[in-house]
Amino acid sequence: MAKDQVTQRKVKENANGQSLTQTKNNKPTNGNNHKETLTTGDKVANWVGWAMYNLPPSTKTLSLAFFANAHKCTMLLYMFGLMIYFKNFSLGCWVYAALHGSYGFLWNLKTMAFPDKTHQERMSIGSLIPMFTVLIAYWYIPYMMASGQSEQNPSYERVFWSTLIYVLGACIMMISDAQKYFCLRLKKGLIDYGMFAHTRNPNYLGEMMLYGSFALISNRWIPWIILLSVWCFIFSLTMGVKEVSYRKKEGWEQYRKRSYILLPKIYGSGLFSFIIYGAGLAIGLYCYSKGGAYEVIKEWR
Repeated sequence: MAKDQVTQRKVKENANGQSLTQTKNNKPTNGNNHKETLTTGDKVANWVGWAMYNLPPSTKTLSLAFFANAHKCTMLLYMFGLMIYFKNFSLGCWVYAALHGSYGFLWNLKTMAFPDKTHQERMSIGSLIPMFTVLIAYWYIPYMMASGQSEQNPSYERVFWSTLIYVLGACIMMISDAQKYFCLRLKKGLIDYGMFAHTRNPNYLGEMMLYGSFALISNRWIPWIILLSVWCFIFSLTMGVKEVSYRKKEGWEQYRKRSYILLPKIYGSGLFSFIIYGAGLAIGLYCYSKGGAYEVIKEWR
């Protein structure tokens, strides 16, 4: 054979003993042009990324981080403005302002200290439409409170549970995002320890908890409907995209077996987790049906 062929080829034995031909630029072929096959998960992940950042008209605006930060850091001023406009300074308004307003400051503090790289991409004009739809829905929850549509004088117990869930959720979110940021700076790959040891999305769990506290203090169904819509149609997709990425990393199968996608797999046991979560749900529903834990305690006494 002539030595001046356009492409030099060498035969390598793969793991199964099959021969693959490899061109000079290290792209393996089997004699035909090699084309990577996208899985359904890959296609969904590509679609989610396109919808979040590149919906037509495709003219680029500002980053997702800019819009999210602006929305969250102005929430306390927005709530105070509503309270002044409606002349409503009830206990419910003050508690809501403290919870949602402080979350805005925590979010921006987190963004300054350990920003999420996925939020830095600039959004197209078309992608602003679904984003502002979500932001307007979030703005409506404090509007309900200030306008008198939500619970104006929540019980001490409701304030207690709302504050407890908010604090725990905020801590889980902040610690998880901090771990992810600094671990990935040191080494790229699967994070399967620390806050991520038994749940693959502790940051989403924390954010869902703290937003759930806003709906809990409101004591109305509309905030829950808004949040459940966001969680089902947005959070579920973004968590699914992360799952596609995880499956390509070393150690995925072992990690999948000892963790859940959202709630922690307690001690890595599915049975134990089922018992704990089932018991917690049953107790919660029972207390709710009786008017709260305090009413249950009084009844038992």
